[in-house]
Amino acid sequence: MKVLHVEAGKHYYGGARQVAYIVEGLARRGVANVLACPPGAGIAAACAGHARVVEMKMGGDADAGMALRLARLIRAERPDIVHLHSRRGADLWGGIAAKLTGTRCVLSRRVTTRSRAGWSR
Repeated sequence: MKVLHVEAGKHYYGGARQVAYIVEGLARRGVANVLACPPGAGIAAACAGHARVVEMKMGGDADAGMALRLARLIRAERPDIVHLHSRRGADLWGGIAAKLTGTRCVLSRRVTTRSRAGWSR
């Protein structure tokens, strides 16, 4: 099995650490992991030993090109599932990229409150 993880945060704390723990745990169980993250993101070094790390521009909710870049990566890597881990456009554009490529996708939210912004729901 292969999982493409998408984490759009630049800092390595909280949620990004949770993603690194998931990637490490899956790798120990024989799952191949690919991590897409922004250039210079702290999570890249943390996951390097357990995933192929692909740094790419992630410009947030207004970055429609993110869907195309992620779709290109999905087509190249052919993961069994895309796991979206964060907001900042990863949820919206990652979901669209997975849909465009016909790849199963899951979004893990790390908050306990419902989103109030209409389109981010």
